[in-house]
Amino acid sequence: MSESSPGPGTASISGYRSHAAVVRQPSVSTLAATSPPAWSRSFRATPDQVREARQFLAGILGDSPIVGDALACLSELATNSVLHSNSRRSGGYFAVHASLYREVLRVEVEDEGGPWGYRHERDDSSGRGLVIVDRLSRDWSISGDGAGTRTVWFEINYP
Repeated sequence: MSESSPGPGTASISGYRSHAAVVRQPSVSTLAATSPPAWSRSFRATPDQVREARQFLAGILGDSPIVGDALACLSELATNSVLHSNSRRSGGYFAVHASLYREVLRVEVEDEGGPWGYRHERDDSSGRGLVIVDRLSRDWSISGDGAGTRTVWFEINYP
């Protein structure tokens, strides 16, 4: 299992934070003793599947007070996968992984990578998804180089 976490330095991109990824490999005994409840599901990379991904996460969170923020963040990341990654190609997919750690919900959206570009014009009605994720989450980051899979994750404090 690998996990991305904030690195020692951060960079600001148009008003939101981005972190360098650090990979940690826990021991099997540590993993067995500390594994959080986790759920995963793959979806076709089509616009209608963003709604299905939201329903998947909503089913996990039930009536939790964080459900609205978590669904908004997931919707942004899943939409980015469907519209902007290599997953948009015929037969493409994206996957949602959710884990409930002690007091933290972590959601990861994994897609088929591709070039990463930021093309936000001041008057655009789109291009603000990661700003929304930044505002609603306690932390988030991107891992992957665009040549293979890319994972974008966010964490929200869980009561």
